[in-house]
Amino acid sequence: MATPQTVGTASLTGWTQGAINRVELLVDSLEPEELDRLERPFNVNDIQNALLFLDKFHIGNVGVRLIVGTPGQQTPALLRGLRSLAGVGVSHFTLAPYSHACLGRTEGTALEEENVAAARGRLREYGYLEYLPGLFAHEERFRDTFAVLQARQCPEIGLGIDARSCFGGLSYVNTDDYTTYVSFPDDPSKTVVAVESCPAG
Repeated sequence: MATPQTVGTASLTGWTQGAINRVELLVDSLEPEELDRLERPFNVNDIQNALLFLDKFHIGNVGVRLIVGTPGQQTPALLRGLRSLAGVGVSHFTLAPYSHACLGRTEGTALEEENVAAARGRLREYGYLEYLPGLFAHEERFRDTFAVLQARQCPEIGLGIDARSCFGGLSYVNTDDYTTYVSFPDDPSKTVVAVESCPAG
């Protein structure tokens, strides 16, 4: 997983040397106002540049995460963002409800539910299959293997910001803050932000 402002020649050179076969870009939104509300350390230009760099380095399996239901989010703007990302060949989408991703709640607002439903419908129109709740892949080979394994309660180790690990019946989620992650590589009390039971398969 990567945040847009960290994607460039230096990082991609290292990643390609490591023979990575998938990048999950934490886009969250293509609307400047929403990125401001979410207090993200990147902007729309960073997102566009990251996608261009990924294409330049021939990373063909690129997924994006979008936050759905951000306060004030307009459905047409969300759908425009989906169209733009699908149009540049994004192979995988993760729709993350704002209430859960940002507030840790299990129930969202009516607006959030409406936008999630609209986004689901639009991605299906574009040929993406929802193989797990909120996860859409254009082809089976683009599915998130970690997510599938986690749903089956298989042991797994996730590396990087916002990565998930599952073993011993517990699920661990890394911080999505890049600075924290790289500053405390040996301190899980700072880099792991959530521990809960692994989801039932």
